[in-house]
Amino acid sequence: MYDAANKDVADDGYYWERIHSKDFVQNTWREGVGGYYPVVTGRDLEDVNQISSRHLYDAKFLRLKNISLSYTIPQRILSSAKISNARIFFNGTNLLTFSKYKNADPEVNQYSSRGWETPISKTYTFGLDFSF
Repeated sequence: MYDAANKDVADDGYYWERIHSKDFVQNTWREGVGGYYPVVTGRDLEDVNQISSRHLYDAKFLRLKNISLSYTIPQRILSSAKISNARIFFNGTNLLTFSKYKNADPEVNQYSSRGWETPISKTYTFGLDFSF
C-alpha cells in the first residue's frame, strides 16, 4: 500500500504549516534519538510532490467485518405475557482489525493507495423483536 496521506503530513511540503501526523512528530530523526523519518531542514513546497518508497507499507490485515447474533426466547417464558415470539439480536460491523500497519485503516481504495478517505466506522446494533 502506498500511504499518500501520511506522505503529505510527514514530508516537508505543502501541509507543513498546518498539520503533521502524530507518527511523524514522534518518529522524526533527532540527534541522539534517531527516528524513522528524515530530519526536517527546510520548507521547499515542491517536496510534497516527491514520491518515496518509505511510504510503502505491508497492508496485510485480518478483519472481523460482519457478525450477527440472535437468541429466540423460549415460548414457555413468553406465554404468560401473551407474546407469541420474541428475539434479542446484535449486529456488528468492522469490530476487529489485525494489522501491522497501525497509522490508519489498512483497507484501501482500488488503486492500493490511501489518501484522505474517511475511516471505516464500527457499527453496533442491538434490538428486541416482538410478535403479539
